[in-house]
Amino acid sequence: MSDPGSRSGHYNIPLLDNNGSNYDNWKFRVSALLKMKGLMEIVRGTEKCLSKKAINPKDQVAVTAAFDKWHAWNDQAFVKIVMILKKEPSGKIKQFELV
Repeated sequence: MSDPGSRSGHYNIPLLDNNGSNYDNWKFRVSALLKMKGLMEIVRGTEKCLSKKAINPKDQVAVTAAFDKWHAWNDQAFVKIVMILKKEPSGKIKQFELV
């Protein structure tokens, strides 16, 4: 049985080492996971968050739904990345948010 602290969930992604020595392999696997989950555009910043306020009031429900959906995707991407970091790298990103 493998060490539970060495892998992330059922995707078998190695945790990013504190010294970054496995970064290339980690990045490749994380990128594949994010692409599979449809989150890569959020992480890259190519899927932009729209304003929460609609220009036309009749569109407000749809605009609010899109705004909330983007933030849910952003949160998912953030959690997936943070959960596959060891203690030292995760401590360095506490002040950041994916936007």
